[in-house]
Amino acid sequence: NIFTFDVLTCLHNITTAKRSRAPRNPANTFITKVIKSSSTMKVFVVGATGGVGKFLVNELAKKKEFDKITLITRRMLELPEGVEGADFSKIEQKIVDFDKLEEKHAADFEGYDVGFCALGTTRGKSGKDGFYKVDHDYVVGSAKLAKAGGCKHFQLVSSGGANKDSWFLYTKTKGQVEHEVTEMNFERLSIWRPGILLVEREDFRAPERFLQVVVGPLDRGRLFTTKIPVLAKVMVDYCFKPAKSAVEIIGSGDVYSMGQAQST
Repeated sequence: NIFTFDVLTCLHNITTAKRSRAPRNPANTFITKVIKSSSTMKVFVVGATGGVGKFLVNELAKKKEFDKITLITRRMLELPEGVEGADFSKIEQKIVDFDKLEEKHAADFEGYDVGFCALGTTRGKSGKDGFYKVDHDYVVGSAKLAKAGGCKHFQLVSSGGANKDSWFLYTKTKGQVEHEVTEMNFERLSIWRPGILLVEREDFRAPERFLQVVVGPLDRGRLFTTKIPVLAKVMVDYCFKPAKSAVEIIGSGDVYSMGQAQST
């Protein structure tokens, strides 16, 4: 059944996460290239309603360096209140039909320095075809328009164990997306491969919750689990920490190390 499949997929992600990790690229890595030299940036977020996306929006709203933050979404979102240090007045929302991105919404992706993509669903929630449409078609479609619109730095939330040759639908789809987006040749592409995401969700996901409880307390080095608030903060701060290479793959352990560096 779907529950069993999702548990097996999550377990597969755990066992492959360590093997798929890229070499460490900590926050204090020697800077070799600067994507943008001006003091402000324009950014967009796709997937702002998800677990990672919500925290990304909060972190972006706290940074004065972002003078324009656009949420590209399928419905108008109610922005949070009472987030310390956040200025939500600079956020605008653009409502799009993800099934008709190229035909109708190319202009909505124009003029951004950085794009964040945290789109994603589950097979249990959307079915096999629905999962592939969201996690592959919508993500790749958004990346194509971002590239065409001049986006210099694209940040993609993928998954630990992503592998286009995997037998598992989830990790195979994530790997295919990574490959296709890499082929677009962004000036800079940051691929984030978190482990099991540690956060309370509005939509209950039994397999994920089970593994959060079992694996989370044992994974003190965060090689297989990732705290979403930490991931979001690291992703936002990464805009100001240019990398050695055009394509970066950042694993769960690297996210943990960067988060630790920020807190010291």
